[in-house]
Amino acid sequence: MVTATTRRKLDKSIENNFGITWHYTDLSRTLGLTNDFDAIVHCAAEIPANCNDPFLLYSRNIAASKILFEYASFANMKTVVFMSSVSVYGKIIEDVLSEKTIPTDPDTYGRSKLDSEVILAKCVKQGLSSGLSIRLPGTVGRGSHHNFLSDCLKRIHSGDLINAKNPESLFNNIVHVSDLAAFIHRWITSPKPGYEITNLGAEDPIKIKDVLSLMFKIAGKPELFKFSDGGKKPFLINLDQAKKLGYEPRTVHKSVEAFVRDNFFN
Repeated sequence: MVTATTRRKLDKSIENNFGITWHYTDLSRTLGLTNDFDAIVHCAAEIPANCNDPFLLYSRNIAASKILFEYASFANMKTVVFMSSVSVYGKIIEDVLSEKTIPTDPDTYGRSKLDSEVILAKCVKQGLSSGLSIRLPGTVGRGSHHNFLSDCLKRIHSGDLINAKNPESLFNNIVHVSDLAAFIHRWITSPKPGYEITNLGAEDPIKIKDVLSLMFKIAGKPELFKFSDGGKKPFLINLDQAKKLGYEPRTVHKSVEAFVRDNFFN
C-alpha cells in the first residue's frame, strides 16, 4: 500500500487513480498518520516560486523534514529517501559537480535542503537503519515545472521565443521522473545500511544548443530560440556515486525525447 500526503485538495480524477491512498495534512505542522510503513519518500517542499518569504520557506521545509525523519526513526522503518537538490551547492565554480563539492553560499531554498539532509543524517546516526538524500537537478516528465527545460517546453507549446545562454556548453543536468522512480523503487526494495548522498543526472552530455534543437524537432515545431551572453557558469554532473548506488541513467538525448513526448503526445 502506498500512502501520499498533500496540503491541497486533489481533483477526483487524480485522487481515484494509481491505487494510492491520499492523506491531507500540512507536514510542517503534523504528520497525522498512524499506519506502519516500510519507507518514507520525502519530496514535499516550499519553493521560492510559491513562497516568497524566506523565513517561512526555510522554517516550513525544516519542520516537515524533522517531523518525517523523526517519525521514521520512531517507527523503525527500513529507509527514508529525501528529495534534496543541487541547490545545496550554492555558487558552483567547478566544471564537474560531485558529492565532494563543498557547498558555497546556497540560497534559502538550498540551505533548507542542506539542513534537512543534516537532520536525516543525524537520525541515521541515532538508529534509523538507512537514509538516502538525492540531490536533484532539473527533474522532467509530464507536467513538470520550475526548471530550465520545463520552462523551455512551455515556450515551445506557446510559440514564444526561448532566450538561453551558454550554447556550446555540455549539458547533462536532467533526470526523467520515471528513471528517478525506478531508482527509488530499487533502493526501497534493497536499501543500503547507513546514510548516503548522491547527485543524479543523465549520461552522454550534449551541447545546450543541441538540447534545444532536439526539443523543437521532437515537438515538430520550427526552432525559435536565441542565445545571449552571461548567465551562471555551466557545469556537468558526475554520476559515479549514483551508479554505485544503483541508479541507471538514460542518455541526455533519450531523457529529452521522453520528456517532450510525455507532454506533446500522451
